[in-house]
Amino acid sequence: INIYLAGGALRDLIAGLPIDDLDFVVEGKPGKLTKELAKRGAAILTENDAQQTAELELPGGIVASLSMSRTETRSKSGAVAIQPAPIIADLKRRDFAMNAIAVSFTPNSRGLILDPTNGVADVEKREIRSLSTYCFLDDPVRLIRAVRFRIRLGFAMDARTAMQYQNAMEADALAEASGDSLAQEIRHWAREH
Repeated sequence: INIYLAGGALRDLIAGLPIDDLDFVVEGKPGKLTKELAKRGAAILTENDAQQTAELELPGGIVASLSMSRTETRSKSGAVAIQPAPIIADLKRRDFAMNAIAVSFTPNSRGLILDPTNGVADVEKREIRSLSTYCFLDDPVRLIRAVRFRIRLGFAMDARTAMQYQNAMEADALAEASGDSLAQEIRHWAREH
């Protein structure tokens, strides 16, 4: 299977910060890999079959997420449809460019850095830049996540992202946040503090 380390670990590595977020992405369904890791001592903390994700505690207490490489489309009612997709499409659908970086663990491309949204430059500039005009409206928990990154990383939002953030706050977007997403974000806050 094609597997990649994506998101926070690469952002933190490039920024010279401690890595506390392992996000593995699999092109295909990760269930078989999740079961294999459990056989080898990993504890499954959460599993979401609909989104094809799992959160695991690896030996040594390291927490990692494992998810299917995917695209997400939202209907007018707000329902999210998830479809398997190549890694580049997965990276482009993420929240911020600094989180849309991956490195391949696949044998034929091991070590290849994927950065389709120029996230490395944002990390070097210490900047939070949204990847979508509707970043905060599509997933209001990103409002909380952006604050967490500002505090933890000391990064600032670029002008467009700051405007989107303000507009979403004025629209009371957080009232629409899903309970599962909020719970996951709270777990991230707890691990960091």
